[in-house]
Amino acid sequence: MLIMEERNRKKSIDLENAPMRIVEAIHYLIKQGNYKNQEEIANEIGCTPSNLSGFKKGRDGVLTENMLIRLAQPFRRT
Repeated sequence: MLIMEERNRKKSIDLENAPMRIVEAIHYLIKQGNYKNQEEIANEIGCTPSNLSGFKKGRDGVLTENMLIRLAQPFRRT
């Protein structure tokens, strides 16, 4: 059942608008004082600052549905 729910969730992810939303989320997290900079956010989600930059730019092959889910997981409580 959980796998089915995960598949359905992935289908509703809007990759076209994701880079803009990622930029907004990063700015929010820094503004709220949760993190000092993008490098701290990258460390939190287990990626490199370069990959986080790629997410923001919507770079092909870097910004995938799985990465968006991975990006969101640590911040569900935030």
